[in-house]
Formats: sequence, C-alpha cells, structure tokens
Amino acid sequence: MKKTTKELACILSCLIAPLAFGQNTLQFTGASATQEGAILLNWASNSNEVYEVDYADSLIDTNTGTITWNTLYTDYPSHGTNTFIADAGNFDVDPPIPHPKDSPMRFYRVVLTGTNTSPSNPTVSIVSPTNGETLSGDVTISAAADSTEYLTEVLLYVDGEPQWITAGTNFSINTCEWPNGPHTLFVTAKAMSSMEAPSYNGSVTIGRAVSSYVVVNFSNLVTRLDLSQNFFEPSEGQTQHVSAVFAADSDWTLQIQDINSNTVRTVTGSGSTMDFDWDGTGDGGASIDDGAYTYLVTAQTNGMDGSEVGDTNGSGSTDTNPPPSPFAATSSSPQTSELYAMPSDGSGSPVPLKLYPLGVETNNLTIFYGTSDLMTESLASTANTMESGAAAGAYSGPAAQTTRFPKRKPRVGVKNKAGTFGICYKTYPNGFAFQEPPTGNPYPPLYFTGLDGGARSSGYVPWSSLLTTKSEAWGFAQVMQQVGGYKQKFNLADEQWSPNDIKSLAKGGNSIFKDCNFGFLSTHGCYGTYPEIDGIYYTYLALFDDVNHGSYLKLSDMAFGSATAKWMTIFSCNMLNGNAVTSMANNSLLPMNGNLHLLLGFNSYSYTEPYLGFNYASNLVTKVTIHDSFINACRESYSSAYQNTNNIAIMTYPVVCRVMGYNSCFGDTLYLYNDPDPNSGMNFEDTTVFTPTP
Repeated sequence: MKKTTKELACILSCLIAPLAFGQNTLQFTGASATQEGAILLNWASNSNEVYEVDYADSLIDTNTGTITWNTLYTDYPSHGTNTFIADAGNFDVDPPIPHPKDSPMRFYRVVLTGTNTSPSNPTVSIVSPTNGETLSGDVTISAAADSTEYLTEVLLYVDGEPQWITAGTNFSINTCEWPNGPHTLFVTAKAMSSMEAPSYNGSVTIGRAVSSYVVVNFSNLVTRLDLSQNFFEPSEGQTQHVSAVFAADSDWTLQIQDINSNTVRTVTGSGSTMDFDWDGTGDGGASIDDGAYTYLVTAQTNGMDGSEVGDTNGSGSTDTNPPPSPFAATSSSPQTSELYAMPSDGSGSPVPLKLYPLGVETNNLTIFYGTSDLMTESLASTANTMESGAAAGAYSGPAAQTTRFPKRKPRVGVKNKAGTFGICYKTYPNGFAFQEPPTGNPYPPLYFTGLDGGARSSGYVPWSSLLTTKSEAWGFAQVMQQVGGYKQKFNLADEQWSPNDIKSLAKGGNSIFKDCNFGFLSTHGCYGTYPEIDGIYYTYLALFDDVNHGSYLKLSDMAFGSATAKWMTIFSCNMLNGNAVTSMANNSLLPMNGNLHLLLGFNSYSYTEPYLGFNYASNLVTKVTIHDSFINACRESYSSAYQNTNNIAIMTYPVVCRVMGYNSCFGDTLYLYNDPDPNSGMNFEDTTVFTPTP
C-alpha cells in the first residue's frame, strides 16, 4: 500500500538520543522515557491528519543495506497541533513487538497516511474523572462519544499507551499498575459513514476525534505491579517474576489465584518492594498447571524506613543479612568520587546518579563527578527513600491496601496453553476492483460466474474497504487471551498473509490454520450465481495483493481441520451459501475433513461490526457452546449497531448464520468438547440473527 511520503524520523539510541527533523510542518518536538522505560514521542501535527508510527531495531539492515521499518501503530489520529504517543511494545500484532526497555536500541519515524474524510467528525470527551482528581485502586474511566455517523471505535490511552478495548465507553483500570504521580488520560473515537459489508456499496468516509487531556494523580500504597508474563507456562520451564513497589515500607502478602479465584500459592514479606520468582509450584510443593492466574496483593505499612528490613529472596522469607545501604556514608566516610545529578535550573540538591535507574528521564539534569561529602545526612535519607521506593514519613495515603492484577494491557508477550487461536483478516484500506471469477469456458465469449445472485457480467466489480475487521480481530484476541487463557499463534493482517497461507496442500498451499485450535478469518466473500465449467457452484474469498491486484480464492481450495485444528469461523459474506455448499458437498469439495468439529460462517451477506469479535470471544470464554456463542454475538452486535446508529439504512440485508459439522460437536465449548463421531452424522443449521425493520 502506498503512503504519503511526508514523514519524519526520530533516532533514539537506548533511551535518550538526538532528534532528526523531517520536512514541512511534520517534525518531532520531543522524545523521552517514562519511569517504566516506555518511549514518549511528541511531534508537531495538523488537525484531521492520520499517522502510522514505525520503528526499527537498527539503522541499517545488513541484509538489505537499508532501514527495515516495522509498524508499531496504524490509524493514529492527530491531537491537533501537537500529538504524542508512547511506545510500550505492541502484543496485539504478530510477531509481537517487545517493550523498548527490552531492546538495546529503537529508531522511529511517523508517516502521514491520510486525513479524515468525513464531513462531520465524531465528538468525544472524558466525563469522569476530572482534571486534578486523585485516583486509587480500581477505577472506571467514563467517556462520552457521539456521531451523526456510525460510531465504530472508542479507545482509552493512559500516558499515550492504548488500553484494552471494551464494549462501550467505560474503561476499567487498576491504578496500582502504574507509578504514583500525575498521569495523562485521553480517549479517541472513530466513526464511518456506513457499515462495511456487501460489495458495491460505494465509498466509506471516516472521521476521527481525540478528547481533551485529563491529568489525574494516582495515589496508592501498592504501586508498579508487574509480571514477567501475563500467562504462565511452568511446563515450559518458565519462572514468573511478580513485583511491586510500596509507597511506604510494608508487610505484604501475595496470593496467586487461578481463574476460579482459588489460591494456589501464598507468599509473605516485608520491605519497600516485592520481588517474587514463582517456579510454578503451589503451596506445599503442589504441581501447578499452565494457565491464566491473577495476583492478589495486600500491604500494611509497618513504620519502618527501608534500612531496617531486607528484601525477599524469592521464597517468601526475608534475608536477615541485607547488604549495607549505599547511602549509609557520612562525612567521615572515604572521599570517593562518583557521578551525581542535580536539576539543571538549580531547583534541587545533588543526589547520586544511581538514583535514576534505566528508563528515567535525565534530560533536565546536570551530571557531574563529586565526592560523598556532597551528601548531608538529610540528603542521604532522601536518597535512601528514592532508591527504595518507600517514602517513610512522606506517604499520607491509607495505611493498608488490597488489590488484584493484572488489568493493564501486557507489556510482555502472551503465553498460555489453555488453547490456541489464529487470526487472518484484510482491511482493504483503499478498496479495489476486479473482474468476476471466470467460469473457465473458453473465449469467445469469456463467461463469468456472476456474483451473489447478480447477472453474468464481464465488468469490474468494486469492493469497498473493510477497516472494521481490525477492531473485530483485536477484540476477539484480547478476550481470548486476557480472560480465556488462550494463546495467540498468529494475528495477520492485509499483506502479512496470502492465499497460499490458507490453501490446502493439494492446491499448493500450507494452511496455517491447521496449527491452532480455533481459526478466525475475516475478508470479503461472495458466491457464484452461475456454475463454473465443471458444473459446480462455488463460493469465493475476494482478496488483493500489496498493489491492489484482485484475486479470488475458492472455499474448496482451503483446508480446515487437523489433530490440532477443531473449529473455524469465517466472517465473510456468503461463504456458506446454501446452494453453493450443497453443490460443493455433492462433489466432495468442502474444505472440512474428518478432524474439524465445526465450520461457522454466513449463508447471507454479513457486516463488519467493531464489537463482533469481542462479543464472540466473551461468549466463548464463559463456556457457552461455540454454536451459541457465534449466534449470540451476531445478534448482540447487529442489534446494537442497528439500534444505536443515526443512520438506520446502513444495514439493509437480513443476516443468516450457518453452522456446519458433526452432530456430536454441536455442544462443544472451548473447554469441554467431543471428538468428531462419524456415526453421529454431519449436519448444518441456519439461524437468522438480524432482520432490518421495513
């Protein structure tokens, strides 16, 4: 896909580095690191612009001799004249992008990819909390969003980091997962002139908006809760590192709990920090399964100042012989020379540079060599407080706190073995046009199949964008990982995959869906009005390559089902069209084999809807049958979209879901299912999930 060449580049070596400015008005105005090691990028911008943020791990790829740019974020809206975003890694994509704190170098560029095309952008604001408010523990961020068009996306950002999507405009976060202090909240919204669905529906205009910033203060006794992996696989030899920083020295208890809130391991300790390495064993040495766990932390201040307690050694006990504090030196200590830092404007006293660990902004500090007599007793006490994270005597919040995590989006890769899923989707950002599939009859004349009940034609068919497939896929992936304990095998968009990636071996491909338990495919689809030269009616995925060359892929050329692959869902119009499915089945050309439990899709037009994937997975992970999860999600999503939009004409076709498979598998859930039983026979079921009001 071609992009506007107006771009800028920012080179960041490790954490702090010089900036390189681009042309025209698009230029970086700042780059810094947060306390957690995320990179904040600020640039001069213009209203209504849309950006892609790219990164590279090195300036020159030794294989190509050029910079290899990777996409960090796409479709990011301008904030006005100044825009910022945070790089905290991105684990919604495949392969996942690591947090910059785990990379030795990071190089950036921002690319202008387009502008808002809607005549009326949506409006969005944060209703609660308000500027200056102090927040503690679990809180709900409430937004208000409205549009004269179809509102497709509302996202919350904390300090420029995107948070989990939700089905609505209320976002739940745990403030204990961030450092104490000020944090900037904002919400983005996106609206479209029409739902994307059948072909031939013309162009879709898009509007985007960003709320005003709301700066709040997080204040907790328990802060900076973190994990080394959100999903834990002790069977793979993993060790789970659980950590926290306490605002005052505390006695603490950590309870590790399974998805049913049963405590499997309890650890206690004292101090200003918690650092526990869990080897995957439960209380009493019990073996613990791979799975998704939550972590319940309780802390009670104990009046100690951090120098009187040791650090936990990873077993829950306390080290009785801690090393001496590096700030215990007095004026009678040896006059050793070391690096010190002090504010460049002289507003503070010098402190050892070691107080600013990797990831802390040091742009506004003067760094110099000095001796230990710079440190008075009071400065030493302050330094000890900063080093330990415990502000003894300074913390004025509650003396006790209990909190459960994680709620925040992961800053590490997601791993789990409750099951696996894979996603392929296309957004067709520019739309495209291509001739209908030919029947194979020789020229002259060259016959075409005609599409979706239309007349046979040799003309080009216009296919619209399907931008909302991205939201569908991300919502599905989020819930499957965060709640369901499923591991994402791949999440491929647009040019990241090709027809050969989902074709059968017999057709020259090597389907990647055979390697995951649950498949999710979202593209344009259609059925042939007329049969091909072999007399068979087919259904087709309507695809395109990176230069918008159209192509069609028959359903019969794909392959679903293996010892691993159990369920496949195709979110594409008409892919399970009744007449074509019967024709293919009568000729043994369906893509289902004896291993596939269920194939789910549509015997009608369908519509991309931003919360369809979210709703589908939300049903699946609550142990609703896979059949009912699909039906429920379509009903919920289409009913909500139809009722809540001001443009009720956007859904003009009824929607019919079709589920096909072994009778023995219609009761399958993600966690309890039957193997395919040929003796039970195969069946299909059609369910109308949406009918437009006359």
